[in-house]
Amino acid sequence: MKWLHQPLEGLYNLGVVTSTGQLILLAVVDKSFLVRSVYQGEESELLLSLDWSNRRLLSPLKCITSSSKGNLSLFSFENSFQLETEIHAHSFEAWISAFDYWNPDLVYSGGDDGLFKGWDLKSGKSTFVRKFQAGVTTIASHPLQEFKLATGRYFLKINSSYDESLAYWDTRNMIKPVSEINMGGGVWRIKWHPYDPNRLIAACMYNGFHILSNFDTLRIEMSYNEHQSIAYGVDWAYDKDRDIFGTCSFYDHALHVLEYLK
Repeated sequence: MKWLHQPLEGLYNLGVVTSTGQLILLAVVDKSFLVRSVYQGEESELLLSLDWSNRRLLSPLKCITSSSKGNLSLFSFENSFQLETEIHAHSFEAWISAFDYWNPDLVYSGGDDGLFKGWDLKSGKSTFVRKFQAGVTTIASHPLQEFKLATGRYFLKINSSYDESLAYWDTRNMIKPVSEINMGGGVWRIKWHPYDPNRLIAACMYNGFHILSNFDTLRIEMSYNEHQSIAYGVDWAYDKDRDIFGTCSFYDHALHVLEYLK
């Protein structure tokens, strides 16, 4: 699930992808959800991620999804979802798809094949490919500072050690990361702080949740390990005065809401 970054026709909207191939847009109306649009893809194809193009640029509104069959699907939206382009991006699950918020014609994808790719949506061609001995599970374009990008990885290396790395990239030079850190657990989700450009938070599966800063060297500023299950989801509250964030875990179905007091 991802909230649309800006209101649409005066309403707040939530995008959802499902394990039965649906892309759904829900609007908040009178403290409940109203279904605005449903796109039904192949029911056997799990949709694994979505992202919106309008974090910084309001129009045209686009949505990108990734799937269990390695596909990326680009949608436009005018009253309903319209499929514009489909790219077969990965040979296994495409875990993540993400817009470059400063250039929505550029999309990033990561897959269980260990590939991290950039895509030019105008040409449908790849702009770069980086290969790792681990699945690329999460990607986040920086909403406040241009050219900054973070990625996370998780899977078993050939030599039986785990690659559980969080990497920080400069998109002007994608040959190698600016900095990288092993998180001690698979990096499943990362979210930039909505107001502080120098911090992000990560959900690291079997090693809890961590706030990171100092991206030229990447250091862990704070850790939270009070869940009894896999650290699966995390996000900041959009509160300018306090550092509030939510964490959720898998098997125990737990949601924790915390305030970080520096």
